[in-house]
Amino acid sequence: MIDGGRATTRSLNFRKRMARLPGRHLSGRVVEVMVAITVASIVCLLSGPYLYRLWRRERLRIAAREVHTLVVAARLKAAKLNELVVLWINPSTRLMMAWADAPPYNFIQDPGEPTILHVRLRTGNFFQAPDGDEVGGRDSVAFDTYNGDPEIADRIVFRSNGTLVAPQSPNSKTPTRPARYTATIPYGSVNCSSGDSCRGVYLTDRRLTGAGEKGNAFRVSVGDFGALGRISILKWLPRSEGGNPGENNYVPPPWKWVD
Repeated sequence: MIDGGRATTRSLNFRKRMARLPGRHLSGRVVEVMVAITVASIVCLLSGPYLYRLWRRERLRIAAREVHTLVVAARLKAAKLNELVVLWINPSTRLMMAWADAPPYNFIQDPGEPTILHVRLRTGNFFQAPDGDEVGGRDSVAFDTYNGDPEIADRIVFRSNGTLVAPQSPNSKTPTRPARYTATIPYGSVNCSSGDSCRGVYLTDRRLTGAGEKGNAFRVSVGDFGALGRISILKWLPRSEGGNPGENNYVPPPWKWVD
């Protein structure tokens, strides 16, 4: 009996010593770390696409705001300098630059007319009008034709009093008001008639490949319903997402995202 008790005591002591070994604690910690990594990987796998959509939306929203701010700055420069200011937005190079145009006001940057504003569109965004236009296409920057010359295009021009010099091209006319206002088309929305175009700078976060495709697009424009030069930023509302039948609606915030 004595020997049996000693054996039992020795066995218990052995187990206690083994439990105190650092390797056992280490192996327990490794298991905990592996479980945590596995859980984190699953969370990232499930939330990754959603987080990417949020990032892409924010990237487009910031780009549209930057274009809007640049147009506002050009208008302020015209008033401050008491000059006619031309903002040229080149869809192919993605470069946006402005200068004070001197007489005879040819809307072209001549020697002696220094650049006063200079910005490049953020990568990952495109100049493209939705519903059929191509990237960098004719309607992507629809402020075209001045002094009767169709080669003078992609320019927003402000007089010294801040009013807009209206472009003359048929693709650069003012929009109309929506046929009806709804919960998705509030006051302040516009209609760029389907199959037609109205003036504006159009930005997308992807290459839209054809008419009827859904996507996120912004329109920055000037003087939609008057000559005072009010600058607006509106978001495209596809008809499948609540736009009026037969219309091409652009709406103020809160904006609806379709990706």
